[in-house]
Amino acid sequence: MSWIGLDIGGANIKVAFEDRTAKSIEFPLWKKSSLLPQTLKEVLKPAIDGCKFAVTMSGELADCFETKNQGVEFIVNSLTEVVPAENVFIYQTTGSFVTPAVAIRDWIKTAASNWHALTRYAARFLPDQTGIVIDIGSTTTDVIPVAKGTPVSKAKTDVQRLQSSELVYTGITRSPICSLINSVEIGGISTLLARELFATTLDAHLYVGNIRQSQSGESTADGRPATIRCAVKRLTRMVCADADEIDPTDVRTIAETTIAAQESAIREALQTVKKNNPECKKAFLISGTGDWLAKNVLRTSQAKVHFLELAKLESPQINACAPAFAVATLANEAGV
Repeated sequence: MSWIGLDIGGANIKVAFEDRTAKSIEFPLWKKSSLLPQTLKEVLKPAIDGCKFAVTMSGELADCFETKNQGVEFIVNSLTEVVPAENVFIYQTTGSFVTPAVAIRDWIKTAASNWHALTRYAARFLPDQTGIVIDIGSTTTDVIPVAKGTPVSKAKTDVQRLQSSELVYTGITRSPICSLINSVEIGGISTLLARELFATTLDAHLYVGNIRQSQSGESTADGRPATIRCAVKRLTRMVCADADEIDPTDVRTIAETTIAAQESAIREALQTVKKNNPECKKAFLISGTGDWLAKNVLRTSQAKVHFLELAKLESPQINACAPAFAVATLANEAGV
């Protein structure tokens, strides 16, 4: 029986198949939670029969749920509506796979477990399986120390990981710009930003060319397409302007100032993790859809830093869906 890996997040569902193909589906869980069972059925339809499913998640934090406990239960039950419960194995931050019933009962170990699975898998590529894994996605950044193949973080929950700087809640598409910067130079004058969800990091990275344009509006602040033209409108709204009210150089300033602040936040977290884990600071592995942002951070963090890229070690597909591929691989290797 073959393994399928699933990572069910708040903004995307990622799935990895045995033939080493993988895909990510935009799915804003906080908006469409009632559609999760049907969406999972569509995603998994070719593989429901004769497969086992290794699952990790972070979508329980979506604010459509009253509590994370409720979120874990909803996600697990949605999956077992689609595939037989006896073929579902849920990954926990203990490093173990458990049944759906146990995953719900011990929900705190189930919640936000994808970083742990990814790190355990990625560690095999590091010299002596020791170093720091930096994974940047649409919503968050993980900075995880690993020694001898195992995450050495004492933090397990998201709260603890925020406190240790191993979780930086910023990503390449969903972070509000006003959460990263307070003001920007417009026409040579320091200008306060609107503290409103007018634009996100997606718009900044779109404008400078880090992210390709798309007609999808699932990840944008206003629901309009993820195009440069629409990004300009969203960025200028951050200073309460129309696109023709400010100079194009000022639009670029908004974007570049946002990206610089984002890189600074990740760099500061990396420095903290390195200080707390000196045995891990000599080797780095980067992964995720925002791995290019991790490259920028590492290249400006210290001289002549060397790093490994999961996209080159595996494939761009697997890199973009790394936690899903990781749990499937770990389950298969453990003989679950």
